[in-house]
Amino acid sequence: MRLALPLLSFMLLQAAEGSATAMAALRGVTARAPTAAVTGPSALTELAVIAGAVVNAAGRPVAGARVSIVGTATTGTTDRDGRFRLEAGGGAEVVLSVAAIGYRPLTQRVRVGNENLRLTLSELVINLEEVIVTGTTEATQRKQLGNAVATVQVSDELQFAAASNLGQLLNSRAAGVTIQPRMGFVGAGPRLKVRGAGTFYLGSEPIIYVDGIRADGRASSGGSLGGRNSEMVSRLNDFNPEDIESIEIIKGPAAATLYGTEASNGVVQIITKKGRSGKAEFEITSRQGANWFQDPEGRLPVLYSKDKSGNPVTLNILEVENAAGRPFFKTGHAQGYALNLRGGTDLIQYFGSLGWDDDEGVEPTNRANRFSSRLNLTVTPTDKLNINAGLGLTRGRVDIPFSNNIFSMYYAEANLLDTPRRGFFLAPPEVYWRNYQFRQDFRRSTFSLDVTHRTRPWLTQRLRTGLDLTNEDDKNLNKRMSLADGQFFGLAARLGSVRQDRTAVSNRTVDYSLTATMKPAQSLGLTTTFGAQYFRRSLQRVIAQGQEFPAPGVTTVSSAAIRQGFEDFEESATVGLFVQQQVAWKDRVFLTAAVRGDDNSAFGKNYDVVIYPKVGLSWAVSEESFWPKGFAERFRLRAAFGAAGQQPSTFAAVQSYRPVTGGNGASSVSTGSIGNPDLKPERSEELELGFEAAFLKDRIGVDVSYYRKTTADAILLLPVPPSLGYTGFRFSNAGEILTKGLEVALTGQVIDKQNLKWTLGLNFSDNDSEVKSLGGAEFLGTGGLSGFRVGFPVGSYMQRRVVSATKDPAVAGRVRDILCDGGPGKAPMSCADAPRLYMGRMTPKVEGAFTSEWQLFGRLRLYGMVDFKRGHRLWDTDMAVRCRFLPRCRENFYPNEFDAVTLAYIQLSDDAFSEPYLADASFFKLRELSLGYTLPDRLANMVGGRRATITIAGRNLALWTKYTSFDPESYDEHLAPGTSFFGAGDNLRVENSDISTLPQLAQFIATIRIVF
Repeated sequence: MRLALPLLSFMLLQAAEGSATAMAALRGVTARAPTAAVTGPSALTELAVIAGAVVNAAGRPVAGARVSIVGTATTGTTDRDGRFRLEAGGGAEVVLSVAAIGYRPLTQRVRVGNENLRLTLSELVINLEEVIVTGTTEATQRKQLGNAVATVQVSDELQFAAASNLGQLLNSRAAGVTIQPRMGFVGAGPRLKVRGAGTFYLGSEPIIYVDGIRADGRASSGGSLGGRNSEMVSRLNDFNPEDIESIEIIKGPAAATLYGTEASNGVVQIITKKGRSGKAEFEITSRQGANWFQDPEGRLPVLYSKDKSGNPVTLNILEVENAAGRPFFKTGHAQGYALNLRGGTDLIQYFGSLGWDDDEGVEPTNRANRFSSRLNLTVTPTDKLNINAGLGLTRGRVDIPFSNNIFSMYYAEANLLDTPRRGFFLAPPEVYWRNYQFRQDFRRSTFSLDVTHRTRPWLTQRLRTGLDLTNEDDKNLNKRMSLADGQFFGLAARLGSVRQDRTAVSNRTVDYSLTATMKPAQSLGLTTTFGAQYFRRSLQRVIAQGQEFPAPGVTTVSSAAIRQGFEDFEESATVGLFVQQQVAWKDRVFLTAAVRGDDNSAFGKNYDVVIYPKVGLSWAVSEESFWPKGFAERFRLRAAFGAAGQQPSTFAAVQSYRPVTGGNGASSVSTGSIGNPDLKPERSEELELGFEAAFLKDRIGVDVSYYRKTTADAILLLPVPPSLGYTGFRFSNAGEILTKGLEVALTGQVIDKQNLKWTLGLNFSDNDSEVKSLGGAEFLGTGGLSGFRVGFPVGSYMQRRVVSATKDPAVAGRVRDILCDGGPGKAPMSCADAPRLYMGRMTPKVEGAFTSEWQLFGRLRLYGMVDFKRGHRLWDTDMAVRCRFLPRCRENFYPNEFDAVTLAYIQLSDDAFSEPYLADASFFKLRELSLGYTLPDRLANMVGGRRATITIAGRNLALWTKYTSFDPESYDEHLAPGTSFFGAGDNLRVENSDISTLPQLAQFIATIRIVF
């Protein structure tokens, strides 16, 4: 007993000193080894300082990392700048141990007295402790989820990526997420698709949230801007990547049940940067660079025509113009600037930003600029109440080139070289640059308010509300031309015209949730959540058109001789309720079950509420006692099943009317669409299975997911039954689609030395779809090249295939006796009676990316990405036009070199005979290559900064493909019948075609970031 009391006192003293040491470290105060534990001569040893910074692979500070001297009690914690300061005594060297959540532990021998250490932590290849936003009251650890969620740490990626918009940033960084960049002019936006196509006539894009508020994420806006460049401006480009902390992508119905109707295509959560306690941090970013068209002369197809003597000649119009000192394309200047301020106290934290981006394209008329600002405030008046408020403002302009200018170049004629056209098919380029203007001005405001109240230690409630408001002003201007310019066009074009299209789109969100947590036993945890959401979307659109200006310089609608006006308004609302129960066993097995009910204003009047269930299971197997040590550091199995929906187009269920002229010229109305009062949402159910594992001491990470999704009640545009007394078409729930696929993400740390690290990565996805039912039909044509056929993928090219023909000896280039494939098991038949057969799919079946990252001395980083898309075809419309309609291809001038079947496809000019022009669009592309360097602190200090990085990066630097036109990624789109503003999406397109499009531009960007 006498011995026990002093020993207990000594232990309490040690514990108190350890707590004081930890608190001192949190405040940035030097942590000392407890002197009471030191005896003998070492107590008189003079202490020396060890100090430096802990950073991640991107060079960003790691706050809250624990730094300790091995073999002693000396421990400290890094501050918000990742800095630490320790004192050690005795010896020339010590061993430091560094640990932080989400990173591999680091042990490193350092010299005593070194105050400029830079310790780089490697992220865990599989981080199960990562926190994910799930739609419930509070965020959830990844290991608790039964489904896959892709996360992109934007703030880290931007340290070395040359990405000025979200499309570039997301490209190939998440398995199963497809970015279709489309046109190559600056300001053109990407189309985003998750896990392929799961609908016929509704949009296939995910819904967008910004800090929990529904936002406008349309990939197609801009009205009729630029002719064939229509609707190529994406609202995703409104967001400044510099304001974003991370992006989470919820991939399918198994994960998106809590988001209800419209979530079957996935959910993208954009999480903006927030303030934090501590000294204010001010960051300045500047980027400068260039956009250019790589080797346009070498990529322009060979154009054939005849000279004045009637002899075949070839022409490369770009080489001719360059030789004359009139280059068609230029190098565009790219620049951007950003200012960020972050800081706060325990009571209030703030983040504020200003950004300006200005990018020039390769044509004089192509330019995009954006001014953005954001203010986020976090107020914590008590430990029970937390308030987050955010306001983002964006405005800008996109000037779009007129596609007829590119068209005129693609189809140049040699016999026009000595005419005013200078060989161009329609007019020289400067005529378009002077007389046509297509632009979109836009303004966007996004406001969010989030109030979280911890009513009891076991009860938390949250109320979230916000508004996302977008205003677009599209102007399509054809100026009144001079006589010299007007000679190339008809009278209507010469007199000029203008179209002004103004659109306002608002998204309102109200979201309430309540979560109760209980622990009835030591090994058992229960979490119950109730939630309610209300969303309202509205569109107001006013269009004014004018033709025939009275004089040059006059460009307003009111001054035109002929004027027209249109107005439109659409609105839809959704109300949803959900309840979710999670059961946790020993913090390693998690069972989650939920159910959600929705009602939506677009449902038919005979249909009320839709119910979506969800169940998920996650098991961290490697945390079990039976798990063999040394096999895998982390191993998790997961499974999920869930349902989500896709609402019909806003007015698809209701009968509409159209104005007509009645008797005696009076105004009257007639039935427009009969509507469908029984129309209900498409319903997608998905099963997802997967696992995550880390091997070889966390050097190799594997993440695998398999999914199988069935979309029932898929909406089709079908003929109205004659018994109803109407003619025409209406939307009906009659189809079924099966979508399935495999997603794999691999990360391997090949070299992990103190001053050298090499990491390889691969993400890969294989996606396939199959039409299971078309409401009793075997085939539904959509016009053009495509159609829906039972047993084949959604988005398929359906064509007639020529199998035999005979050359006409009397007329060169003409054929006769043309027969087409009659289908499986049938003899060749007349092409007029032949069926349409499957010729390939529009979207990639396989896609992914290889990445390689080298880090040297913790400051230099070399990064490269090669991405790929395989297994799809693209309609090379340029080739079809050159061969069929304009004699520009070799087949037209040397028909004896080609067989009769090839010539038959030229003679049959109907789009249903386009198999030779459906080109393999598979490719590999050097998407990104960057070199970044983090300057030593002393150099940053010279300009008053705390840290600074310099990055040189390039995009779209090399392409490997069999595709013969400019770029397999650049394509135009054509709309199928039945489109509407809120219903527009990929699967309304009847084909993806490459006609007079610009390729993705090569880009070089140099960026400097300084933190003060």
